[in-house]
Amino acid sequence: MNSQLALARQGYSTGGRPPYGFERWLVTIDGQERRKLQPGEHTRLPGRHVVWLPTDEASLQRTFRIIEMLETQRASRVAAILTAEGIPSPLAGTYRRDKQTGTARMVSGVWHSNMVTNIGRNKLLVALKTYGSRSMGDHGRFSPNGPRRLSEDQDYRDDGSEKEKVILNADFVTAAAPLAEPLIDPGRFERLQAILDERGQSQRGKPRSRDPDKNPLGARIFDANCRWAMYRIPDKTGGFRYKCGCYMQSHGQRCTSNHVDGLQATRFVLGAIQQKVFGPAFLPRLEAKLRAIAQRDLASLRSETSATSLQAALAKVTAELATVARNLGFANNRDEYQAISQAFNALTAQKRQLEAELADATPQPRPDLDAQVRDALVVAGRLRDLAEQPDKLASIGELFRGLNARLFLSFAPVKQKKREVHRVTSGTVALGAAPSPLEPYQGPTAREQIKASQAASAANPGTALVGLLGNVPSAEEGKSIGNVNRGDWI
Repeated sequence: MNSQLALARQGYSTGGRPPYGFERWLVTIDGQERRKLQPGEHTRLPGRHVVWLPTDEASLQRTFRIIEMLETQRASRVAAILTAEGIPSPLAGTYRRDKQTGTARMVSGVWHSNMVTNIGRNKLLVALKTYGSRSMGDHGRFSPNGPRRLSEDQDYRDDGSEKEKVILNADFVTAAAPLAEPLIDPGRFERLQAILDERGQSQRGKPRSRDPDKNPLGARIFDANCRWAMYRIPDKTGGFRYKCGCYMQSHGQRCTSNHVDGLQATRFVLGAIQQKVFGPAFLPRLEAKLRAIAQRDLASLRSETSATSLQAALAKVTAELATVARNLGFANNRDEYQAISQAFNALTAQKRQLEAELADATPQPRPDLDAQVRDALVVAGRLRDLAEQPDKLASIGELFRGLNARLFLSFAPVKQKKREVHRVTSGTVALGAAPSPLEPYQGPTAREQIKASQAASAANPGTALVGLLGNVPSAEEGKSIGNVNRGDWI
C-alpha cells in the first residue's frame, strides 16, 4: 500500500482499469509519453510509469454528452437513451466473473444508472487523480499515512457479526494529485456532484439485491390502496412475498400489512400474458413473427466455402505461431524477447478468433421451420407453469421488463377467526404502452423522510402522506430499495 500511495501522490496509476474515456499510457519520469498500453498488457521498466490519459476521442465525446445530459436528466433515463441508441457500455464484450457462481460471463452492451453516475463523478475530468476513496481490506486499511489496523468501532458491521464493511473515505482523507489541464470547468463539475448527491439521497446506504434473479416483479407490482410499490421479502417457507412498501418504510404507521405470495403474483401476470398471446387477434401475428425469425436465423448460417477458407487461414496462423514460439528461445536480449512475445500474443489472439469463427461457420442441418414454430407456441402455452421453476425466474423477469408488465393489486379487510387480515380483492395487469390504472406513488421512499412526515402528520391530522412529502421524483425502476438489480453487480 505504501508504494501505491507514493505512486498516487505523483499522479501515476495504482492499477486497475482506467475510467471511461481514458487509456493507459507509458510515460517517463519527466512526463514524456512513450506509447499506449494494450488492454491486459503489463510492463515494468526502469524510469517508466503508467498514467491514465484522455486519448479515446470517441468515448471522451460521449463522456461530455453524458455530463450534459446528467445536468437535466436522471442517470436511469440517460442509461436508457444510450442503450436504445446502441452505444456499447463500458467493458462491453469483455468477460467478468460472477461473485455468486464463480463462472465467467460476457458483459452486455446495456447501460445502467450506476455506470452513468460513475462517469459523472470521475475526478480525472477536472485533472485530479485520487486514491483511497474506499477502505475494504480484511487485514489492513488505507490511511493518508499508510496502512492501518482495522478498528472495532468503524471497520466492522453493527449487527454483531465479525464481517468487515466497506468504508467510504471523505475527500480530505484520500490521496490526490493534480494533473494537467481539466477537461471540464471545475465549477460545473462541483455543481454536477451536488445534483447527483441530491438525486441519490433515497438510495444511499441501501444494499443492492444480491440475487436479483429471484425477483421477477421487482418495481413492477403496486399496492393500489396507497399507490406504493411492493417490496420483495423472504418467506418462512423458503419462498418470497411482495409487501406494501409504505407499510414497511413507515414501520407499520402508514397503510396496512398488504402482501401477496410472490409466485402466485408471478403466475397471475404470466397468465394474463398467455391469455393475450393466444387471443384470436394476436396468435396469427405471433406465428408470422416466429416464422420470420426462424427464416432469418436460417439465412445467417455460414456456407461450406466460408468454412474451408477459415480452415486454411487457421492452418497458416498455427504454423506461424509455432515458428514464433521457437524464436522465443533465440532472443539475445530483453528487447528482442518482448518484440517476439508481442508477435506471439497477437498470433494467439488471431488463432482464437479464427477458431471461434470456424465453429460458427460449420454447416448445420437445415431445421424444420414448422417444427420450430410449433415448439415456440408450446412453450408460450405453458407460460403460467414457468413460475414453478426457480431457475426460470430470471428469464421471467426479462420477459416482464421486455413487455413492460405492471401489476396493480387492491386489498380489503377480511375477518379471519378473531382477527382481521387484508386479502387481495382484485388486480389489474398493464402491458406495453397501455396506461396504468392509477398513478404510482412518486415521492421519496427513504425511511428517514417517512419518519419525519409522521410527526408532521400528527400535527396536521387528516393530511395524506403524499401531500406531506410532495411530488418529489423518487427512484425509478432499477433503483428501488433493495428490490431489483441496480446494475451489473459483477
